[in-house]
Amino acid sequence: MTMKAPAIEGRGPSQSDERCLLPVRVQPGASRNGIKRAADGRFRISVTAKAQDGEANQALVDFVAALLGCPRSHVAIVVGEHARDKILSIKGFHQGEVEQMLAGKA
Repeated sequence: MTMKAPAIEGRGPSQSDERCLLPVRVQPGASRNGIKRAADGRFRISVTAKAQDGEANQALVDFVAALLGCPRSHVAIVVGEHARDKILSIKGFHQGEVEQMLAGKA
């Protein structure tokens, strides 16, 4: 699902107000950070941080932002803060862009 803002000429994808929603499944406490594409099409993201005091959520946001090359402030958890299945809101990208970029790293 993509929420669109009015197009502003001269702004690149990383600067637009467009947001996309990305469903993910998170595995906290993994031996290393990583990303895989599951059979259902969702991304499974492993983070080394434990699921306590929001550490795994922060690690997830940091890891996804690093993979996409965007500021951490552009990635937010909008659903599932206390669950393994989450929906991320990513500012400045089209849905297809995010999926293509992450699939290339999975």
